[in-house]
Amino acid sequence: MGQALREIHQVYDDKLDGMRNELETYYNLKVLNLHSHRSGGDTSARRLLFSRKGLRVLLIGYKMRAE
Repeated sequence: MGQALREIHQVYDDKLDGMRNELETYYNLKVLNLHSHRSGGDTSARRLLFSRKGLRVLLIGYKMRAE
């Protein structure tokens, strides 16, 4: 029983790490996009800030579910 729980926990942790990596990659691409398109900086900066806040909320939600 204990071994089965450890395996389930490991699979869950692996999936959570995968989701976290996807979110970090998405965020980093947004940052790179903002830096490469500085001409529309104000609007892009606001969109990036909104995306960043959304990603933080998602990460907090994943962390809370992991605990």
